[in-house]
Amino acid sequence: MPTVREVWEIYRKECSEDILFWTRQELAHRHLSKLDPVSVEDLSPSVVRGVTRKIQGLSDSTIRRDIQALIAAINVAWKMGKIKVKPH
Repeated sequence: MPTVREVWEIYRKECSEDILFWTRQELAHRHLSKLDPVSVEDLSPSVVRGVTRKIQGLSDSTIRRDIQALIAAINVAWKMGKIKVKPH
């Protein structure tokens, strides 16, 4: 099962030219970079919550937007068949 970092990379390769504000997606990846080594299979709300609670200086709405970007990356990887099961 790919890691979160690998899913972000798939997303970048497949969608970076199609998304108008790609820099926002890259910023989301930087904010959530502590999740990079986690296997997508092991990604759960509690794991994400544990990481986002440690992020300081970001508003709740920014963190929600970052999580939405991660969800978009996971969806692209799933649609491409790179992951078999999407986490909750």
